[in-house]
Amino acid sequence: MSYRVRVGDDYSEAFESAWGIMAGDSISPALFIGFTYDFNPPFSMDDILLQDIHIVKLAFADDVIFLLLTDAMNPSISEMQTRLTWSEAEYCGRRAFLEISALKSVCCLIGAAKLPEENLTVSNGSQIIDYVDEFRYTGIHFSSNIQDPFLPHYTAWAAKARTAVHTVFSTETFVRSIPVPTGVKLYFALVDPYLIYGCDVVIDVNEKCLRMYEATQHYYMRRLLGLQPRSPVGALHVLTSIPPIRHRHVELELRYARYAIVQPENHYENRAYRDAIAMYRRKQRSWITDLEKAMRKLPRHPVRLDVGLMESEEGIDSLREQVRISCARYLYDELESNRTPLLNPKYLPISRDSYQSVLVLRKFLRTIRIPAHRVSVVRLLCADHTLAVEQLRRRRNPDGSRIEVECRSCRYGDANTETEVHALFRCEGPGDGILVKKRSTFMDQVFEVAGRRLVERCTENGNDDGPIMAVHFFLEHDDLAPIFGKYVYDVLKMFPISAM
Repeated sequence: MSYRVRVGDDYSEAFESAWGIMAGDSISPALFIGFTYDFNPPFSMDDILLQDIHIVKLAFADDVIFLLLTDAMNPSISEMQTRLTWSEAEYCGRRAFLEISALKSVCCLIGAAKLPEENLTVSNGSQIIDYVDEFRYTGIHFSSNIQDPFLPHYTAWAAKARTAVHTVFSTETFVRSIPVPTGVKLYFALVDPYLIYGCDVVIDVNEKCLRMYEATQHYYMRRLLGLQPRSPVGALHVLTSIPPIRHRHVELELRYARYAIVQPENHYENRAYRDAIAMYRRKQRSWITDLEKAMRKLPRHPVRLDVGLMESEEGIDSLREQVRISCARYLYDELESNRTPLLNPKYLPISRDSYQSVLVLRKFLRTIRIPAHRVSVVRLLCADHTLAVEQLRRRRNPDGSRIEVECRSCRYGDANTETEVHALFRCEGPGDGILVKKRSTFMDQVFEVAGRRLVERCTENGNDDGPIMAVHFFLEHDDLAPIFGKYVYDVLKMFPISAM
């Protein structure tokens, strides 16, 4: 095929080329944008206005979208047909020598009570463009349902995230068990991108949609740690350093706001951002009002959005810090639950207002290398074990009342309550004395590494503070953590759920 290059009114010499641009070549979109730089359809009275600027079209390479307003009760497509006809006849037919594909084109009326009687057509009315209830543009899924226009978006990307989760854990067929540090890296590389795609513009205002993302995130963390669905949520984030998806979305949205505000004033993103602030001040729904709602719905510690702070970089940075503190306080308060006494914040090196100290990959997840031992320790910490203090919490008395803690007795009859500390350091165990022997062996190893004072702390009576502090000393110690993991594994085997 012969080609010529035109620059203004001048043409180059003809040249032959046996190769075109390969499909998927990164230069293809750039060349198409350059070829259609003069595609500017005429204005319409139904155009969307952005600070008095007509938004005639949106274009992403060869994907073009026309946006026009119409009456929701009696929708009309006459203006859209006019624009489509001009694009096909005037631009594609006389200037660019392109064709509009009816098969690849769709029409969606968002919020319309009914469909128009007439159809959109191309090729002089010979090809009809279909009406659809959903469509996708630049990866964002839209619905014609004005009450929940982004439900398809959440559904689609949650499904892709679940597929990524199953793909990650399918590798256990070959590697047996994924180490937790590796699993966290795989989460941020393969799963998190799906859960945050488009979150900077699609604000979480629908609880049902957001829970699809949360369910996927929680499943991944529980599977990685070896926990059951009833395990407490706060501990998952504190152990793995993976932030809750609600707080992560809000922080990314504020980061996007900071990006938009530093753009030049004639930049479309800056215009859209300032327009959203103006709509908020006029009590109209906008991106800012949705962000305010999302921040207000943060669990336990909502953040109040001051629109004045949204007008400067420093103000947005202040709001981002408030969201981080809200996340830290939420997880800190979750750990104060009576369900997880071993993870009570007073025993951990964390601060209630410090995001960096709360979300840290815990050291013992690296140092305990045998998967079964690591899982036993995690289950002990996260109230996902077989001890009576947790298992009888899930059951009821014959009259339907809750079984009180003091009634969750040790199965071996040597204490009122079968707790984590009791099973590790005080219980006599079965009659053969095997538990006492294993404890003695473990204490001898602790004595050799850390001395008598730590052994005495483990055996303190009347107060659980000493033994729990000893547990965290074990977990932070490079040599004692694997030994403690083996000991916990052996102890929990002596408390099977079938014996309750």
